[in-house]
Amino acid sequence: MKQMNLLTLRFVSYFTLFYVAIILAFFITLVIVFGYENRKHSSDILLLEPFEVTDKVEQKNDGTWIFSEGFERQATDNDGELYLMTPSLTLLATTDEACALCDTDFTQLQHRKLKRWDVDDNVVYFVANDPFEGQQQAMMQAVLSNQTSTELQQTLKRTNTTVEHYKEGERVAFIGEQLSLLRPVDFVPTQLLTFEHKENRNIIAQDDGSIVVLRSPNERYRTFDQLMADISKMGLVVFIVVHILLLIGVIIMSLVISSRFVRPVRYILSRIERLAQFDYAKPSKNPLYKAKTKRLKRKYNLYQPVDESLNNLSTRLAYNERQIKNSEKLREEWITGLSHDLKTPLSSIFGYSAMLNSDYEWSQTEVRQFAATMQEKATYMDALIKDLTYTYQLKNKAVTLTRETMDLTEWLQQFSDEDVEVEVTAPAVIEADKLLMQRVLDNIITNAKKHTPVNTRVLVRAMNTTITVQDFGTGIPQEELDNLFERYYRGTNTTSNSSGTGLGLAITKQLVELHGGTITVSSNDTGTIFTIDIPKNHDR
Repeated sequence: MKQMNLLTLRFVSYFTLFYVAIILAFFITLVIVFGYENRKHSSDILLLEPFEVTDKVEQKNDGTWIFSEGFERQATDNDGELYLMTPSLTLLATTDEACALCDTDFTQLQHRKLKRWDVDDNVVYFVANDPFEGQQQAMMQAVLSNQTSTELQQTLKRTNTTVEHYKEGERVAFIGEQLSLLRPVDFVPTQLLTFEHKENRNIIAQDDGSIVVLRSPNERYRTFDQLMADISKMGLVVFIVVHILLLIGVIIMSLVISSRFVRPVRYILSRIERLAQFDYAKPSKNPLYKAKTKRLKRKYNLYQPVDESLNNLSTRLAYNERQIKNSEKLREEWITGLSHDLKTPLSSIFGYSAMLNSDYEWSQTEVRQFAATMQEKATYMDALIKDLTYTYQLKNKAVTLTRETMDLTEWLQQFSDEDVEVEVTAPAVIEADKLLMQRVLDNIITNAKKHTPVNTRVLVRAMNTTITVQDFGTGIPQEELDNLFERYYRGTNTTSNSSGTGLGLAITKQLVELHGGTITVSSNDTGTIFTIDIPKNHDR
């Protein structure tokens, strides 16, 4: 569940990142478009408020004053200059390097756009440049006298200026290009913004009531449609560029997601497919691990439990397959051995009964020998059948436990003899069925004596709820050790004359497990140890 939450969180983070990238792309587009247009088409300086100008004027440590770079550029784009003055009109700073108006009485300026801002204890003026500066008087005299010099005509042509003379609303003379007639309403002075009037005009009233008008195109004039067209064009370009970059980013993100999720999933599916084909070996190349160190790559940490689970599953399936093969082999051996062990006593019984049933006169001693042998073989067959029945009763939980508290200090002494030594470390108390536990210990101790040399020492220890039976023989081979608790596995050739049914240890394990306990065995060339643990208060 934790890994699923991490996987979900990672997918959510990726798609959230993708969503944020789209939002950022949108805002980046807007910032670039409007930033570019703002630099290309400055806003009208006449619209600035005093609080906006305050941050654009700064006094340096040496006492001099400067304008911000953006403020100077805005003044230039508006075709004018900035002047910082004291209230008494003492100049403190200006953007005009030539300082053309430094000696000018600002109170006498005419035909200029002026804007004033109060900044702290000083005043900032924006003064628009006069497009007709220096030529105004000459142009006015020329149109009034209707006499134009060649030099003036060249100046008018170069500056694209027209000079007109109006009387009583009618145009009586003009010099330069013939433009549309002005109406009386056009003679009323208005304070237009820098970029909103199509042409520059100086309207000069004469003493006789006539009017002289100087007209030239305003190169900074732009319509709203033009502005929007420029913004749209720039916006389209930026939109395409930004979204191409966004597309590249999406492709890169898709490759990252593919690397982080698709490749591991493909590897996991291939592992599952190999498991389905009974191939349990680990792949030689694992994309989740580094080639050199064989350690999991950091970006695949999420899949470590999955990979470990697949490895464990492969190991388990391989083990199960070996167990199945071993079980098949043991089953065949079990059937072969059981058939042989039943056939041998049956053959003896059949042979002796046939001999007794013959016409030959057997002596009383021979008859008793035949009968004893037949009885021995029948007893063995009966024990074998009873053990088989008992194992199936245990398997189907048809055996009833009668639990009682057993003090092992006293109870284990019954197994002590010249070959068996008992050691108990108190307290050693279990809750178990005495008869069944006696059968368990009898089976293990009997096997220890039977399969070790004569007079080999057997040590029985007990502490708490654990009982160990240790012999000091030559040990048990690993192949036999793996199958020691299998039904009818005797660890010897079935043709041998070893007594016993071969079911003793299988029944022992079932009886221990019936008590809710465990039994394990370990062996080496110095002997074998059986360990039995019966927990207290175990509910069936």
